[in-house]
Amino acid sequence: MIKRVLLAAAAVAVATASFVPEAESNQTVYGCILGTLGPCSSSPANGIKNQIMKELNSMGYSFVNVNTQWIHCTAPCQLQSVAHNALVNAAKSKNDYITLNSAWRSSAEQYLLYKWYLAGQCGIQLAAKPGQSNHEGGLAIDTSYYNYWMSALQNNGWRWLGSKDVVHFDYVNGGSDLKAQNLKAFQRLWNRHNSKKIAEDGIYGPDTANALYNTPCGGW
Repeated sequence: MIKRVLLAAAAVAVATASFVPEAESNQTVYGCILGTLGPCSSSPANGIKNQIMKELNSMGYSFVNVNTQWIHCTAPCQLQSVAHNALVNAAKSKNDYITLNSAWRSSAEQYLLYKWYLAGQCGIQLAAKPGQSNHEGGLAIDTSYYNYWMSALQNNGWRWLGSKDVVHFDYVNGGSDLKAQNLKAFQRLWNRHNSKKIAEDGIYGPDTANALYNTPCGGW
């Protein structure tokens, strides 16, 4: 298999600035809540991330673990199956593996990313509100090697977001729009474990923002 030896200088620069989730671990911080978690690591919030994934599964939505022969991730990666298959085809077309900064993302992780983006932290170029990112629906990827992969991805159904977020690609040739369902899964979890209820509508309003702020990093 042909391996990349030289990377464009621009890609290297972006790689150092982009938010990259840390490897999966059981790390939690005693007393940690999402709203006070410092930048730029989401690792302490793996507990609530995993609970949101399980809740999505209970709602009838599932994501596939990526084929690690063709897709390399800093942390374990998931995507919708149709997007995953297209990504594998893009990698095979270059006889090379693609390295991702990010793929599926929980609404809790999206909350952290959005919070750090608003604060100008972690070098994040752009971040959507929770419930509005295609990452939450398993139909988006970030790769710092976007120039190298541009044509292969575009030929396989991936659309580049452009200069406003150069590492980001959305899969546009199929799949289900599940980003709001990701946030709804969090809302369902919150209501199950708290007396003060919030709407289960997949919308990031003030009550949901407050709930995310006060959510234990390790979940319930």
